Amino acid sequence: LKEGPNFSTLTNLPKKNTNVPNIKELNNGRFTAPPQWALDKDLAGAVRGLQDVGVIESADMFCDLIQQGRHHRLLKTPNPTLFKEGPDSLRFWQALVLLWSIGLQEKMENPFNNKMKAVAGEAFSKAPGIKALPRSAEKAIAYVVEKDMKGHNEQVCAGLHVIDGLRCSFMVDTVAENIAVGRRLEEQFPVARTKNSHQLDNRSYADRKYNLVFRTTIEN
Repeated sequence: LKEGPNFSTLTNLPKKNTNVPNIKELNNGRFTAPPQWALDKDLAGAVRGLQDVGVIESADMFCDLIQQGRHHRLLKTPNPTLFKEGPDSLRFWQALVLLWSIGLQEKMENPFNNKMKAVAGEAFSKAPGIKALPRSAEKAIAYVVEKDMKGHNEQVCAGLHVIDGLRCSFMVDTVAENIAVGRRLEEQFPVARTKNSHQLDNRSYADRKYNLVFRTTIEN
């Protein structure tokens, strides 16, 4: 790539750029209202909310989730630590909000992938699926500290700050294609943040990452 005529164009792109100056504003809650049941610690509302997004199908399934940390699709192995502190704890509600957010993203996944394929064409490489719950939970907990979240209403919605749950990859052979795909993304979507590891001093893997605002309509 370094021998290509457009390599300097790629390396001159900012290493990191954000169009959201306030780091707390970089979250999905800007576009999807946080669930009221989480703010109110309403357990019955949480059951209805998780049913609405397809995460649970019955009361028995919800009991398995909060008592055993078991979910046939979203937890490959049972993880009772997610809910062991009970409904009086912050972590309990954070995990439920994350599950609700993942359920929404699952409903968006097909239209998202179809749109990315339409934009990138043959460069569309893979869609690894929604970021797994355990990893998303780790990131959410870290964001509470990193973004200095205060009070229940901010902290319980920490999972909405995991903005890369819905994702895909593009693969190209040339710098020109790399730049072209990036431009098409920028033309069709609002860009929240970009990262570019194509730097002259980078001796390892390099890529470009886009955090885009993707809008679609989903049905319950």
